[in-house]
Amino acid sequence: MKNLCQNGIDTMHFNNRGSDIIRYIKNDTESFLAGTAYEDVEDGYYDIVGSIEYAISRGYTDIYLQGHSLGATKVVYTYNKLLDEKNPLKNYIQGIILLSLVDIPESIKNDTTEKYIKYAEEKEARGEIMDLMPED
Repeated sequence: MKNLCQNGIDTMHFNNRGSDIIRYIKNDTESFLAGTAYEDVEDGYYDIVGSIEYAISRGYTDIYLQGHSLGATKVVYTYNKLLDEKNPLKNYIQGIILLSLVDIPESIKNDTTEKYIKYAEEKEARGEIMDLMPED
């Protein structure tokens, strides 16, 4: 981090709504499950766009998006959506840095995944959904 600052490079880090595979979220009125297992990649668009807008509001003009794991997929999805929309925010993005797997939706389409999905659906149909995840 010190080397980045010495070279005039600032960073902004955040975990968005997909942090952790499963996370129990609690507030004053409710408790619910969230995390990657419950995430829609399309929702990451709003998190990333909000971050871009924040950086611009702070005076930044050269923005690089970086994503790790599912974040890489979110970055690619967001950038492509900005291009499709002809959104002017795309003009601030100078590059994209992908740190791991990008094609997660395609990579999980295999026989093993289909077996687990079928197993989970059968458990749910029998009202045994809590057998699939930890209890509180």
